[in-house]
Amino acid sequence: MTKHILFLIFSMLLSLKGFSQTHSELRLFLGSAHLVLVEIKNVTSPEFENIETRMIGGNYLHPLGKDLYLVSGFRYQYGVVDITEIGDSYYQHKEETFQLMSIPLQVEKSFWKYFFVHGGPSIDWQMTKSRFDQQSGIGMGIGLGASYRLNNFSFFINPRFKMNALIPFREKPYKHNLTELGLQFGLGYKL
Repeated sequence: MTKHILFLIFSMLLSLKGFSQTHSELRLFLGSAHLVLVEIKNVTSPEFENIETRMIGGNYLHPLGKDLYLVSGFRYQYGVVDITEIGDSYYQHKEETFQLMSIPLQVEKSFWKYFFVHGGPSIDWQMTKSRFDQQSGIGMGIGLGASYRLNNFSFFINPRFKMNALIPFREKPYKHNLTELGLQFGLGYKL
């Protein structure tokens, strides 16, 4: 299924290029994020710690106007979750892998030559099972970044904030949402 999703994303990016103006951009990035599990509803559940993830991805920026872009692409995020369960007569520590695939649909605005701000929803699929609620659904993210352009290339750094599964694809028993603070850096190329 993941191969089909990546093929669909790639096809969408190619079709957008056909309709784009001369200032579209393709970006590749690496990054990391610290995730915090937010309990929306107070329930007894395991304690989750040290949710550190790494990410890799790419974005396509389609110009909408002067310094305004529609951004889409993909992001693959992976890491290890430390889980501690404490009961009346037991204590259990366990590690689980965490993988999340995201497709953002955001708007980005450039300002003051070197800076940009972006925000909007993303569709997320959690690719691994976990002891906390599945984070598959529609999330929301915002970020502020800086970029430096050298001819057709740009180098950028982008601190960002995101809440996952604000609108979940299925009912969540514990009402957990992963909230992340992350940092992406990468390379862009003006097409």
